[in-house]
Amino acid sequence: PWSRVRAIRDSSTHLTGAVASNPLRAEFCGHGESPRYHRTRVSVTGIRTLAVAGAWGYIGRKFVDAGLDLGLDVSVLDPGPVPGDSPFDRLTRFTDDSFYEQSADLFHLALHPEHRAPALRRLLQRAHSEPLAILNEKPMAAPERPQDCATLIEDLAGTQALLLFDFPELFDPLTSRVI
Repeated sequence: PWSRVRAIRDSSTHLTGAVASNPLRAEFCGHGESPRYHRTRVSVTGIRTLAVAGAWGYIGRKFVDAGLDLGLDVSVLDPGPVPGDSPFDRLTRFTDDSFYEQSADLFHLALHPEHRAPALRRLLQRAHSEPLAILNEKPMAAPERPQDCATLIEDLAGTQALLLFDFPELFDPLTSRVI
């Protein structure tokens, strides 16, 4: 996922992104709707710090491990039981919502829906006064609630947030056996 996700803050605190060659960003909402384009200034640099909420889940842990393998400073938040093989000596662990107040180049939200929405709201509130890059693991809206796309786009208005959604496709040996 790192080759596709290079959304970070550069030294001048402007959000940057992997789409440096294209100054247009499309926002899609619902099936069959036309995209709305907004001009965005972007450049590409490296990520130095990664904050993962939901770090002990399957996808969250993959992001933690990838961040550590890339030599990033990684911080985590997860209310669930800590796995026995957690690399505590190589990361910063938060146990409360102060996690969302830290300085990080990229926040990755790998949370269950009941925790994801409040976490995203908190970061978007903060993004009214400072630039933030947020990678959300889940779809923009549940299939049965496409109207939530428009609400989220409205919530982003007036913020300095770069909000991306990912659908990681991680290799599983079962995949090759099924194919």
